[in-house]
Amino acid sequence: MNIPLKPSRYSAPGQYLGYALQPVRLCYHLLDCPSGAYVSLEHTEDVAVHYPDGWHLLEQTKSAISQNPISDWADDLWKTIANWLINIKSGEIDPAHATFRIFVTPAHQGEIALALSEANTIEDVRKVTEQVRFKLSKRRKPPGCQDHLQVFLDASDEERFALISNLEVDSNDDDPIAALRRLLSLAVPDKLMDRVCSYLLGNAKDRADRLIRAKQA
Repeated sequence: MNIPLKPSRYSAPGQYLGYALQPVRLCYHLLDCPSGAYVSLEHTEDVAVHYPDGWHLLEQTKSAISQNPISDWADDLWKTIANWLINIKSGEIDPAHATFRIFVTPAHQGEIALALSEANTIEDVRKVTEQVRFKLSKRRKPPGCQDHLQVFLDASDEERFALISNLEVDSNDDDPIAALRRLLSLAVPDKLMDRVCSYLLGNAKDRADRLIRAKQA
């Protein structure tokens, strides 16, 4: 059988990896979350952890094989932030009981994304906002993310603080399974690691797929 070397113009390997990343993170959180917590996939977020005390971890997963989704003017970054701000304003998300995480692999960096991730006080958030406005003013034309970025700029200091003070950007691993390996490393010998990871990932994906087909969360 001859396999053509030239990909179809309709092929979307990057998009596939983005969706394929979600069950990897589902599996990781299932092993990492405390007793009594629930982990969801494509329910309240790409992947989310719902803790017994009412706290929620809302995680957006970004596969970054062809571009940097947390660069300063990345549409992915500002669309995620805009959506969270909109949901906070509408009351769909209670930021007082939520952690917001953007998980990116392979590892990438972004100056503004790092500043957002490290901001903890309302003064930090104001400084980041001014940093964004300053960098934006130096551009000859608006970035492609302008509509999403404007949601952030139009928000109040309090709305921005509610989100940003609970925001994490996790972009440290080139291999999305690295975090799972670290989690298992104390209990699983190296020679069995690949087999155990394959089983766990397949099992988590299979269970999630069956629930989705049954129209259940």
